[in-house]
Amino acid sequence: MVPFGTLEALEKAMPYNKYGLEIGIGTGRFAEECAIDRGIYPSEKMALIAEERGIKTLIASAENIPYPSNAFDFVVLITAVCFLDDITRALREIKRVLNPAGELIIGMINKESPLGKQYQVKKDQNPFYKEARFYNIAEITNLLEDAGFGALEILANTCNSLR
Repeated sequence: MVPFGTLEALEKAMPYNKYGLEIGIGTGRFAEECAIDRGIYPSEKMALIAEERGIKTLIASAENIPYPSNAFDFVVLITAVCFLDDITRALREIKRVLNPAGELIIGMINKESPLGKQYQVKKDQNPFYKEARFYNIAEITNLLEDAGFGALEILANTCNSLR
């Protein structure tokens, strides 16, 4: 099940009928819903689940994307930014694989949101988020600008609490 509001927010941002890549594809649940047919993930176990959904998935990280330059019209990261080992390097790699008019769509847990605050309080008790580094909008904006991304559009997060 996809968290309430997540798909609605993605639908506003998605450039449909274009060639895209999801970084941190996991099991492929977002990619499947958004008709994205390619993804990368560092874990073979998760990538196999995405493959079973019909999504071509490569074992790789955002810091070393195994696709040529200018290959994609858009790149999507859904709740993946907080797990990047080197966000600066990853954003530069994403910029490289996007074509000049390409778009980057980031779905993130803002550390200043009610949900972000809940995750940070409980992250040491949660094996999934234990290693996560949460960012706020200003931090992500600065990182994107430093990586060479241009105009930014920010859509509000609609998920406000853990269930």
